[in-house]
Amino acid sequence: MAPTTDIEVIELYIWNHFTAVKAGKPLIGGKLYTYMPGSTSTPKAAYTDAWLTVPHENPIILNSEGSADIHLSGTYLLRLYDPD
Repeated sequence: MAPTTDIEVIELYIWNHFTAVKAGKPLIGGKLYTYMPGSTSTPKAAYTDAWLTVPHENPIILNSEGSADIHLSGTYLLRLYDPD
């Protein structure tokens, strides 16, 4: 059987760079808490790397651009707060 010349390519983009903006400005120092779904008392690990080997602190503190590289595994409840 000859190989086909029709190739369908499906590209999946997983955006792991999280940015928060408030009133049009980056949420510098914002705090992102990660929890088990349906709970605000049971933390769930988020990771700094795609291999899910290096966990973030909880909460994740957003940088000077209001951003963080965040890798998740499964379903989460996320809560974002001002730095105060």
